[in-house]
Amino acid sequence: MPSLKVEILIQIKEGFLFCLSEPFRQFKIGDSYIPKSFYKTVGRLEKEGLIKKIKKKKEVHLRLTEQGKGFINKHRKSVLRASPAWDKKWRIVIFDIPENERNLRDRLRRYLKTLGYGNVQRSIWISPHDFTKIIRRYAEKMKLFEYIFQITAENFQGFSEAMLVEKFWDIKEIDRKYLKLIERYQKKKKQLEGMIKNSPGRKDISNKIFYEYLLWDYRDILNKDPHLPPELLPSDWGGDQARQFVKSFLQS
Repeated sequence: MPSLKVEILIQIKEGFLFCLSEPFRQFKIGDSYIPKSFYKTVGRLEKEGLIKKIKKKKEVHLRLTEQGKGFINKHRKSVLRASPAWDKKWRIVIFDIPENERNLRDRLRRYLKTLGYGNVQRSIWISPHDFTKIIRRYAEKMKLFEYIFQITAENFQGFSEAMLVEKFWDIKEIDRKYLKLIERYQKKKKQLEGMIKNSPGRKDISNKIFYEYLLWDYRDILNKDPHLPPELLPSDWGGDQARQFVKSFLQS
């Protein structure tokens, strides 16, 4: 899942977030974000020179600066890269948070899910990626350090890697979404080509809008993808096909 910083920049770029009046009606913020963190991040983005505020009557509108546009372009290229090599180890997070801290417990579950962890049981989560330092910082920040335990394992007796993936992640559903994305936009591309033939003067803007929508929908699936190592995925993984499909438009 992208950080709140990246989410805000992308939303401004796409035109979904352009005004600070009642932003939560316009901006789909994840459960882990609160209004205070939203406004704080907007202020930090302005200080970093990535956005600028423009006052229009009683409203404050947001615009990307050239530096902000460059940041988003760099981010978009990064989402098309393949996952890093796997060290063949599994990371397990176990927690026992008291009932009177139920809200923090639920927030931790959502946070682990956004990192791509698979749910073994309600208080046991697993990932092939090393998020040890990230989880430690989160635990310290939320004052949950004494309740969270992290374990690194190399294998599970009685379970193959394929069995673990099938049991703890809905890979088939994510694969289906990637393939549906390709199918849907292949049809849209043919429709677009017909429109451009009738209105050649709108070719550039039409291609840009098409690509923006494609990237938006692709990123939505990426947010749900646990980004498992290639060794744990089927050889015809839809995520690889979708990445190449999107990349072909970026390079054209």
